[in-house]
Amino acid sequence: MVSTTIKRTLVAMLMVMGTAQVLATDEVQSVAPVPKHLELARELVATVKPENNKYVIRGPEGVRWKGDLFTSENTVNTMCTGFVSAMLEKAKNPTVKEIESKTYWKKHLRLDSYWEAVQKGYGLKKVPTLDAAKPGDLFMFWCADGVCRTREGYDAYGHITIVDAISKRKQPTPPLIENTTQWLVTVIDSADGPHGREDTRWRPKGEPIATGVGRGTYRVYTDLAGIPVGYTNGPNDPKYHDSKERPINIGRPLPY
Repeated sequence: MVSTTIKRTLVAMLMVMGTAQVLATDEVQSVAPVPKHLELARELVATVKPENNKYVIRGPEGVRWKGDLFTSENTVNTMCTGFVSAMLEKAKNPTVKEIESKTYWKKHLRLDSYWEAVQKGYGLKKVPTLDAAKPGDLFMFWCADGVCRTREGYDAYGHITIVDAISKRKQPTPPLIENTTQWLVTVIDSADGPHGREDTRWRPKGEPIATGVGRGTYRVYTDLAGIPVGYTNGPNDPKYHDSKERPINIGRPLPY
């Protein structure tokens, strides 16, 4: 005959096993599939050779895939908006066509097209807080202060990227902004330089600057409600850009 103590032990063990199984199931269910446009962006980071990679003022046609006509290797010769549009179009996501149907600019989407789409809710769903952002969302900022310039000297409305990973809280380091939380936001984009030393485009001092597609990390500051209020171009970059001069938006593309 099984004693009361043994019975209680068995029951406790079964409850623990059951709880572990539920947690494991929840964990599996919480792992969302990677959006196709993010898969394609990751592929380019992994495969494009430095000699085939350059930030250029050009539209989505600047991204060429191995197997395209007269193309034997993946290449990137485009700017930030061209890169994002190329990923969405290649993935057959309806976002670009939806935004194009509403914008006055028909040649190819510009940053003001994406920005307006987030603000007005067509083609992109606004993600209000940083902790709600998911891989595949579009992280962008607008240069309302009018001083965004590329290294080549071109004026720029701002910048747009594809979020590559769930944002992580960062131990606060200077510059310290009162009543804010610091986060690390890893992105993939086509840029005219790296976002921090861990960026795939980072090169030692003295070597030519690498541009084009790459993976890097912004430090983003949020208020206590989780709304972005500023950023630095890299985890430890000393220059802070406030959202009053450079507003920040996060937009979620249409579902596939």
